[in-house]
Amino acid sequence: MALYYFYCDESYDSQVTPPKTFVVGGFFVAEKIWERIRRRWDAANRRAKVNRYHASHLNAHDHEFTNWTKPQALEYSKQVLKILADQEKILQGVTCSLFGEDYERAIDEPSRKKLGNYYVLCFKTCVGMIANEMQNFPEEDQFSVILDRGEWQEEAVKAFYDMKAATNWERRSRLSECTVGGPETIALQPADLIAYETFRYLHGRQMDTPHVRALIRAIFKQNGYTGFFYDAEIFERLKQPLRDADVQENGFLVTFPTPSDPDFEQIRKEIPQNKWDDPRLD
Repeated sequence: MALYYFYCDESYDSQVTPPKTFVVGGFFVAEKIWERIRRRWDAANRRAKVNRYHASHLNAHDHEFTNWTKPQALEYSKQVLKILADQEKILQGVTCSLFGEDYERAIDEPSRKKLGNYYVLCFKTCVGMIANEMQNFPEEDQFSVILDRGEWQEEAVKAFYDMKAATNWERRSRLSECTVGGPETIALQPADLIAYETFRYLHGRQMDTPHVRALIRAIFKQNGYTGFFYDAEIFERLKQPLRDADVQENGFLVTFPTPSDPDFEQIRKEIPQNKWDDPRLD
């Protein structure tokens, strides 16, 4: 049996309600690879004389990065990016995102309780995507999730174990454990990077100024990636199933089709399917 780990973080514009753009994202890989990443990432932090990589602080040149020059920030970014790029396709980026106004416009309050808030919805979707992508792994392989500490941590952990206990979801056997990390958890720092860079791209798209930065292009060129974006059309399609669903709070699971589903081929045509190594950014 092999055990994999998905470290995840969130990124959003916290100054407005609802947030224009919300992303949960991270990286999925086997524990032995995480050990290799942790050692090199910690060394990069020590060379830069910072306690941790924090994408928004680095880009704003504040907190630990106050008074940093642009060349300093670029060199540090190149160092941590190389750590990820060196893992190549065995390191899989996973993100789920949405625009807050689309969610608020389409989903009424009773349905939101079933579906989950922005974070819980994106978190559950990431977990579901990983479980689905593991369909070709050995049957006994599982993955654990470590999420960053925050205001939604308790809801997310509970949602994970509710998914694991969902007898009507065949991928539940892939789920192992879910715990909360913190600033000392180095493997959450790459998660911060991919969540923030995905946010930057999608937020630009929301503001009609889309731009794929060189950093995120490099990540997706070297590493595997799968992502799901809840656009307005998907939320509209979810309205009736949510109203009809008899589930507990946060209990509605947006699942992805598997070959055993009788309508697999039709569902697959209707739902955007991003392959691990195919970032649909353009």
